Amino acid sequence: KPDVLALQEVQCDHYKEFLEPEFRAAGYEGVYKQKTRESMGQDGKMDGCAILYRKSRFVLVEKHALEFNHVAMSRAKQFKSDKALQCLLKDNVALVLVLEMAQGGQGVGMSARVCVATTHIYQNQGFPNVKIWQVMTLVRELEKFTVPRQLPLVLTGDFNSQHDSAVYEFLQRNGVNMNHSELQDDSAGILDSAELRHGLSLRDSYMMLGKDFCSNYTSAFVGVLDYIWHTAERLRVTRILEQIDHDTLTAYTALPSPQYSSDHIALMAEFELSPPAR
Repeated sequence: KPDVLALQEVQCDHYKEFLEPEFRAAGYEGVYKQKTRESMGQDGKMDGCAILYRKSRFVLVEKHALEFNHVAMSRAKQFKSDKALQCLLKDNVALVLVLEMAQGGQGVGMSARVCVATTHIYQNQGFPNVKIWQVMTLVRELEKFTVPRQLPLVLTGDFNSQHDSAVYEFLQRNGVNMNHSELQDDSAGILDSAELRHGLSLRDSYMMLGKDFCSNYTSAFVGVLDYIWHTAERLRVTRILEQIDHDTLTAYTALPSPQYSSDHIALMAEFELSPPAR
């Protein structure tokens, strides 16, 4: 029974009609953020992100949603052409909660708070400039939000980016070299004024599993697209959920399968929280 779940690509009506009531009956509360545009599908059929937390362990202190479309439009004057703005209107979102550890239904204090964020980054492999812009935008907002308050951060999601991507380099190394192969084609000028660096000490919680690990297993692709990142100052990984064994993954050729309904493999990490520096 995880204390916190972060979900992506959750269809709106599935969440409202099934997931939310089922999780509530199991002792969880949740927050859901739908993607930006209804026009992409029928009412209720749009997907989004959700974070659920166990009520016996946490109380909700704050909730925030980030719509990348809104950010792009608010910065339209920074782009040299309309093409950049049009490229960025992809409807992806992020969801951010501040949770406080609880005892008896009451929060135990500000030092026991943690920020949990989740996102689903644009999937098209032909637009790495859009991916890095979305991740840069989210991380820089999280940095402004968490650092002054010494809030530990757990950042989760489907980043649609592998270990050799500009996105991964940006997250792991606090910035990305503009000579990265993925950033050489930015004819739209999306990154012309971008500051591709950040000050968060992010760590890949699954790094210890090495290169044999995968989070996505289909007939056309096997690799890592999903991550649990955490800030290192106050959070330490104590355990992670191991990879599904190869025989199970390949029993029905690939995922989804009769046993696993998604082509993505669930990730789970256990953290130890230390008190803030005085």
